[in-house]
Amino acid sequence: MEDIIIEVDLNKKFCARCKIEKSFEEFVKHKNKVNGIGPYCRPCACIITKASKDKNRDAILAARKERKKDPEVKAKEKAYARKRYEKISSEFPNKFNEHQKTWIKANPEKAMLNWVVQVISSKANTMKNNSTFDEMVLLGKWAKEQINRGGCFAK
Repeated sequence: MEDIIIEVDLNKKFCARCKIEKSFEEFVKHKNKVNGIGPYCRPCACIITKASKDKNRDAILAARKERKKDPEVKAKEKAYARKRYEKISSEFPNKFNEHQKTWIKANPEKAMLNWVVQVISSKANTMKNNSTFDEMVLLGKWAKEQINRGGCFAK
């Protein structure tokens, strides 16, 4: 009777969705698993996550809206905007006069939105000087998303 030898590569694993054997680096991390690696490879995990978000979009948006009503969340967003303003004002100390500085401290969200609009405008003006159009578009989409979600940058 012959012994059956099965070779097992300990650095590879099968994806539960696409059934392809891949190395551990190609899998998502999962802290609750024994080996710390999730059951799906990164591309499959992205597909599953996107499908789940599309399916539960209304519930996710409703939960986000409820969370925005929470005073603690509002305070955190305001603190983040203030911190970001302080960073910007320290980078450009002579940019604002005293009146502007007091307005910015009183309205950090609007100030941040104005700053984003200025950055987008300056990017548009320097596009002729080999500035990438994609950066400007991404920044504009980000600003628009902040405004539309009614977050800390909403007017």
